[in-house]
Amino acid sequence: MHIITNAAFCANYDNYDFLLDVAHSVTAARTGIELSIYSDKPEFMKNQQDQKARFADVPITFHGPFTDVEAASAPGTLDRQRFIDAYKYAFDVYEEFSGQSMVLHTHKMRDIPEFGKERMRGWAIENINTVGEIALSRGVRLTVENVGHWVKNNVLFNEEQFITMFDQLPKGIGCLIDIGHALINRWDIFHVVHMLNTRVFSYHLHNNNGCADSHRPMFEAGGRYSAGEMIELLHVIHRCSPDADLILEYCPGEHITKKLLTNDLTVLAEIAAE
Repeated sequence: MHIITNAAFCANYDNYDFLLDVAHSVTAARTGIELSIYSDKPEFMKNQQDQKARFADVPITFHGPFTDVEAASAPGTLDRQRFIDAYKYAFDVYEEFSGQSMVLHTHKMRDIPEFGKERMRGWAIENINTVGEIALSRGVRLTVENVGHWVKNNVLFNEEQFITMFDQLPKGIGCLIDIGHALINRWDIFHVVHMLNTRVFSYHLHNNNGCADSHRPMFEAGGRYSAGEMIELLHVIHRCSPDADLILEYCPGEHITKKLLTNDLTVLAEIAAE
């Protein structure tokens, strides 16, 4: 059964009152919150951890460290050790909050030289395997997300490479498909969903114009996917990944209202109930 989730998308987002209000307002499905973890922002993390009692009655998923660490770091480097240490810390936070799942990015670098991509993919897979084994030993439900943007020349794993990467990871490590990132990079999203199927543990749901990673609402006019196409995709997601978490990852702004979020979460709940 799906858990539907409203995400604290942007760095340093701490309007916990709003997130909780939205989560408590949707009763058609089990509704939670996604929080972000940063290994280099101690004050932000202390404030977030001070909210633990308030979050006790809602499912919590986590976005693991991504702005402060590099998953595709070379062996024997400080960057690799920072990545591993950051995720050990993140797993501590996960346990404190009794988390439901945690996602990591395959990499964060930009302007990746073509000649170095194969080696960097190998490094990323090594590092993901290392923290993945730690996650499994600690009972953390870890997922790996498709990231990168062709305009910025920082797509490390293309569509097929991302799919086959999971053959090289422990079976307990799941996939998170970020729909907006797939749209930007012109992936055949229906193909990816069908190929990865129940290996997909989570989805980040948002739309964009096909050029900018703007994290706009799913059904907003002018998106690369129309509202009808997005509904069609959600039905395929439900059939192929019936237990996956469905996470709204919208960029905050004046357009992100309680009404919009509760409406979109309710649509997810209705499809999940079919």
